[in-house]
Amino acid sequence: MSADTVSITSTQGHVVKSAPWTFTWDVRPYANSYEPIHLRVADRAGNETTYGQGYYVDGAGPTANFQSFPGVVGRGRTALNAYALDRSGVDRTEWWVDGVRRGSGEQYVHDFGIRGRTARVTFKAYDEVGNVTSITRNVIVDVTGPAVTWVSPKPGAVVRGPEVTTSFRAVDANTESVVVLDRSRGAVMTCKPVCTLVRKLADGKREIRWTVEDRLGNRTTARRTVVVDSTRPQLKVTKAPKNKAKVKGTVKVTASASDKNGVARVELLVNGKVVAKDAKAAYKFSVNTKKYGKKIKVQLRAYDKAGNVTKTSTRTWYRR
Repeated sequence: MSADTVSITSTQGHVVKSAPWTFTWDVRPYANSYEPIHLRVADRAGNETTYGQGYYVDGAGPTANFQSFPGVVGRGRTALNAYALDRSGVDRTEWWVDGVRRGSGEQYVHDFGIRGRTARVTFKAYDEVGNVTSITRNVIVDVTGPAVTWVSPKPGAVVRGPEVTTSFRAVDANTESVVVLDRSRGAVMTCKPVCTLVRKLADGKREIRWTVEDRLGNRTTARRTVVVDSTRPQLKVTKAPKNKAKVKGTVKVTASASDKNGVARVELLVNGKVVAKDAKAAYKFSVNTKKYGKKIKVQLRAYDKAGNVTKTSTRTWYRR
């Protein structure tokens, strides 16, 4: 500035009459627009010279947004991505989680830990002139495995072996898919939402165990104890006319049946049709021979509680 300068007047009418010739410009009315400013310089002799310069007044923070932001995350580390753009240039960006500044940059990996909750994630972007943009989203931290509800078999049930069919419902609060991990066979099955699976088990009291997993890696192990029975019950006719016997009137038939897990019932078949059932030992039946033809075929059939079945040999009677 020339030594004989006595005043400088701005476009806005502000006048400065001494060094350091500093002006304060209130740019608020001109935010986000291009605005020229002129300074009129006067010397002691009254000569004046005008200088002009245009400026873009940046009154807004950067344009910022999340990229592929997860709505649900699992335990541990998760990558977070965002971007920021600004005409004046981006000075810095920050990541805040649950109200605490955790990192910087447009890409950040955060460890959400092992506590289930709703976390608040904020991305802040600052431009070169001090404007700031802040965007916030909530993310669910899911550390809980799927919920499993057994359908069948019932706990403690006696089931027919050696292949036991199990069914259960598996759902997850925050993910759509739930898979069953069958490590013994290297198989994976998706529950929609019921899974029906078969396990080969030896006779006796056995625990059925399945592990289900959501897409975040959270697991639940479902267990159920059952009694596996693939052995047929024992059945014996204790009183009845022998094979090829001649009969008349009402004939009595008794039987004994046994099974380590219990007998469900014994059935009487005449000419191939079930005509009577008895679920209580000793098993007793009456056959009215007048209801049938001259040739009568009689057989007993026993079921245990698992559904295994045993039949006696067929006896043929002849009605007199």
